[in-house]
Amino acid sequence: MPTKLAACDPCRSSKLACDHALPVCARCHEKNRAGTCVYRARPFKRRQPARTQTRDASYHKKIFDHIPQDIEDELHHPSSHPRNHFHKQPEHSVNEADIAYGAKLVEKIQQCTNVLSCSRLVTAWISKEVNLALAGSLTKKSAQTMEHIFDGLNGETDEALHISRNLFLHSSRPLAIERTSTFDHFCASFCTESARWETIGLFFTAVARATIDLTSFGSLFTTEQQCLGLQKLATRFSDQCLDIALSLDCLNDLQLLLQYENFINHSFVDGDQSYHSWRRLGDVASSIFALGYHEHIDHNESAPSFVKDLRWAAFACAYSGDKNVSIFLGRPPRIQRKYCRLELPGNANGVPSSDTPSSLEHFRWSPDENFDYTADTRWSFLCALLKEEALDLFQEKNYEERVRRANAEVDWNALPPRFRLEGALKYCGRKAVERDFMASARLNHLHILFLLRLALVRRMAEPDSQLISISADILSLAVEIAVLKEHLSNSGTGIVAYYGLPAAGVLSLSLLNRSFIEQEVGVSVSKIVQDLSVLVAEV
Repeated sequence: MPTKLAACDPCRSSKLACDHALPVCARCHEKNRAGTCVYRARPFKRRQPARTQTRDASYHKKIFDHIPQDIEDELHHPSSHPRNHFHKQPEHSVNEADIAYGAKLVEKIQQCTNVLSCSRLVTAWISKEVNLALAGSLTKKSAQTMEHIFDGLNGETDEALHISRNLFLHSSRPLAIERTSTFDHFCASFCTESARWETIGLFFTAVARATIDLTSFGSLFTTEQQCLGLQKLATRFSDQCLDIALSLDCLNDLQLLLQYENFINHSFVDGDQSYHSWRRLGDVASSIFALGYHEHIDHNESAPSFVKDLRWAAFACAYSGDKNVSIFLGRPPRIQRKYCRLELPGNANGVPSSDTPSSLEHFRWSPDENFDYTADTRWSFLCALLKEEALDLFQEKNYEERVRRANAEVDWNALPPRFRLEGALKYCGRKAVERDFMASARLNHLHILFLLRLALVRRMAEPDSQLISISADILSLAVEIAVLKEHLSNSGTGIVAYYGLPAAGVLSLSLLNRSFIEQEVGVSVSKIVQDLSVLVAEV
């Protein structure tokens, strides 16, 4: 390849061809410009003026001057906390208007509620072995923190401003979680002197939930109207604390717990069909994805084991809640298994959710495990996986393939015998909270069978015998739970509507052909009518 030659300065500036002759090119010779016909020594090397380099360096310095020093150090020397600097906010980002708003909320709490009595209400509630499903381990700590914050306040504005400022400053910081952190160290990062808005929100969520289980409590409320008034007030305070925490853009584990418990509270207070419940469940799903908890949690070795378990439980509760609410409302689920990969705690095989087979027998239970909130969360999560598989059947165009997949074994015996409700609930001689868990577990299993049979029905107006029989079992248990609600703890009874109403719909259609029910199914029509009447009265 011939060497590329440079044009002289006159030809180059005029963008004309140059014959590169020396000492003067032909074009410059013809125009008598021999004095200006000069060739550059390094024609193909672009030089950058010194002042441009200085200017660019000055711009870079101005840009990086805006980065806080701790974040700049994290960029140059990454630590074992890969997510922390994404959510960290400088303390000066909290403005005085926000602090003033928070101070008004603090004053409103002091004026409208007796914090000490509310704390005692929460203590009495959890003494019945009932608690928040996900944040139950933090309920007592949040109550103690509220007593610490509001003890001795005399209602002065300066005190409220001081409390609000501290709450904002603490809520703007990431939680201090190290691999060696104990549970007490973890709680110390958001309790007492380090209280956050999320802590107050969890407390009032627990207050609202306690009013559902306790019909009266001393001088705090003695009538149903007073109870509902406190319930709505506590729910509003929980909402306001959550909104403040979300506005600070400092997503963390504590905020996720508050989001989920706030959603559950709205499900109890407003109903699952309300806009508040549906929207807040969507917010929970968004936070799950933002934190990456839909993927493997154990990859982050900087977190202690109890925090990893808490994160898994948050995903499991959100996933199962998403399936139940989506099916109940007839809306697409937000959290889909194919986009998630998470190992099941306590499972020796570590079956990831994206590869879980259509059976519950692959999950192994500890022989000495009690039926508590953790066990209930695991079973609900496993059932939710199968419910999503059942929903996929409705998209299958080949009916034979649909039948084959629907006949996959769903083994009730996969649940340990001590956890299974085999007979009538009223004859179950267990503690109130355990009876509630067992009833919830049975409803979850029946719901899977219900969805599988529903996917095989060609015409909804003509349900088959198996679907009618399953619906009758669901309705019977749902009604029994409603009748015996005074002898149960209100942990799982809130999901009765998910199962009881669809079963009632199928049975109502089947009543149009009574002879078919009595001859082919063998269920009692009078029992169905009686159960439907009780369900309507309860709803």
